[in-house]
Amino acid sequence: MIWEKKYIDPLKVKEISRKYDIGLLEASILCRRNIIDDRAICYFLENDVRFLHNPFLFCDMEEAVDRILCAIESEEKIFVFGDRDVDGITSTVLLVRTLKRFGANVEWSLPTGDESYGLTADVVCSLIEKGVHLLITVDCGISNIDEIDSVKKRGIDTIVVDHHNPHEYLPDAVAVINPKVEESGYPFKELSGCAVTSKLIWALEFSKTRYYSRPVYLLHIRPANEAYIIEAIKLINLVEKERIIETIVPGIVEETKTRLFHFIGESEVCIFSAIDQQKQLEKVFGLNTSFTFFDISSFIFDAFPSLKGKSLLKIKEKSRIARYSEKALREIDVFKNLFISAIIKSEKDLSVEYLKEMDLIALGTLADVMPLVDENRIFVKTGLVLLNKAGRDGIRELIYKNDLHLKKINSKEVSWYITPVINASGRMGEPDKAARMLLSDDPDEAAELARYIIKLNEKRKSMGETAWNSVMPMAKKSFEETEKKIVFVSGKSIQRGITGIIAARLSKYFKVPALAIAIMENRAIGSMRSLNSVNAKDFLHHFHDLFTDFGGHDLAGGFTMPSGNLKDFENKFLEVVKNLTSLKQTEEALLIDAEIPYHYFTPDLYKVVELFRPYGEGNPPLLFLSKRVKLKNLELIGKKDMAHLRMLVETPKYRWPAVFWNSAERVDKEFSEGDIVDIVYNLSINYFQHTETLRLNILDIKRSKKDIL
Repeated sequence: MIWEKKYIDPLKVKEISRKYDIGLLEASILCRRNIIDDRAICYFLENDVRFLHNPFLFCDMEEAVDRILCAIESEEKIFVFGDRDVDGITSTVLLVRTLKRFGANVEWSLPTGDESYGLTADVVCSLIEKGVHLLITVDCGISNIDEIDSVKKRGIDTIVVDHHNPHEYLPDAVAVINPKVEESGYPFKELSGCAVTSKLIWALEFSKTRYYSRPVYLLHIRPANEAYIIEAIKLINLVEKERIIETIVPGIVEETKTRLFHFIGESEVCIFSAIDQQKQLEKVFGLNTSFTFFDISSFIFDAFPSLKGKSLLKIKEKSRIARYSEKALREIDVFKNLFISAIIKSEKDLSVEYLKEMDLIALGTLADVMPLVDENRIFVKTGLVLLNKAGRDGIRELIYKNDLHLKKINSKEVSWYITPVINASGRMGEPDKAARMLLSDDPDEAAELARYIIKLNEKRKSMGETAWNSVMPMAKKSFEETEKKIVFVSGKSIQRGITGIIAARLSKYFKVPALAIAIMENRAIGSMRSLNSVNAKDFLHHFHDLFTDFGGHDLAGGFTMPSGNLKDFENKFLEVVKNLTSLKQTEEALLIDAEIPYHYFTPDLYKVVELFRPYGEGNPPLLFLSKRVKLKNLELIGKKDMAHLRMLVETPKYRWPAVFWNSAERVDKEFSEGDIVDIVYNLSINYFQHTETLRLNILDIKRSKKDIL
């Protein structure tokens, strides 16, 4: 393995350490991971929902909210249709729960049995039969252009809430809420379907406030020599729409001739610290000003009592939001942030109640392997807190069945033990069981459904092993035929519910993109899992004329076609693969986050590990390097072939228990007991017999150049 430790600018490290009040080690890791701009750092240091992006940044959000409110008020039937995976299931549950709380007449459905992904002609027919007026698709719909056009012709409106890559044309819907749509207006593209759905939920909750869909004006005035600088901001749904800055010398211009007058008109204006602001405004416009001012200081101080009596300048000095601003904040910016934060905190449905759904959002985000950057970090961090409390009945049963209640649940535990079980219900054609488990208010029913989907998962595992053994000869042949560029397998032995699992496992095994296709009587259904070198959605687009439906992300995709098209697909596949750049198999590189000298190599190092959680896609576990440590008590371990090592790593002050997986054959060749070595490792907690101990998970060992500790 190659060990790589990127050079970083020590001055930048000190700057970040000082600005964000963190240690030099933490700052150096941020720099080495190129997390150096204010916004990116924010999401590693903060958990507060106030740092999430405003849902009304979606251009179509207000249209979506208005249409849903109209449907509820008119008692129209609303139908929620989702995907069969974890992200689709949690999206469906989240929206249905909210709509029911709003008093909506709502029904829902997920694809079951061998039904295709997304909307189909059969689904369209069922919507007409049910008398549906409003269809909302979640975690799907962006590629169902024909189906949505069909329901529109039958008088059914559609709202698409999705996160998959769009085709060239968008569906003709009332609103399309998808961060990957080029003109969506949303600043972060990598949301899960459930996270996008949660944005709609938050917007619906906001619609209950007095601030929904109406302009709010904020104003601040300050002296500047013989003039006064007046700044004003117009907010709609807490999104800044316009602002003006105007310098006025008292007695020079009439109030009605100012830009401020035309900007605000006859609207009510919010100010902070009325006595001071009023005096300055009177100096500018006299006692008979036509503006109507409303002091919201007490509202802000009620939300944040520690700020009482402080000026905007003083508040700015302590502001966490100001700390992460890319440019120096003006007093009006501080005022705006305070106003927005106070509303979010005072409206419990926007903060306390919204937080209660974070476990579902975390499940969707982790299951769909979304990058753990930007606001995804807040979703998952806060969601993990809820999962550790095991407050949702069905999830509690999954946690107890896997003995996760005995340890702290992190993203790895969720991805290994919880989301695969929920996902199995969809793969086995019964995603409705998982959705009902999460929707149920009856603890006994939820627990029974949890036990049922656990059994489905066991069945899925067995099927997966059988299919894996049957496709391996075909996979190896395909690997050679494509010049080791890609792997393709198909057959009746592959169940449609496990194509994604087989494709992912093949991609990991061969380290190239992989496709797996289940051949059924009339249809062939496939999945693709890719690497950064090949965009799955773009690759599948080569075969769009053969598919009845397809879609996906950059790294994963799914498709359906008539079985009769399979031969043409295989022929075209080989032609397309010829144009793929060969994917060179290179020696694995370990990207080291920090070298840990002896005085840092203490149990306190785990605090640094905790700071950078959650780990996952886009944020791998921290990799440390420590030089010149001694190996002690090497012991072979393993259930079958004793392929692993357990040992102690000795430093002048501490002895660390350690494991090194799949390394037994390296003993007495590359290192031996008693050697002085350099190691690359992760630091984790090992749970054994209700006891927690810190443990090194070693990824590589090399003998040190010097042989004395």
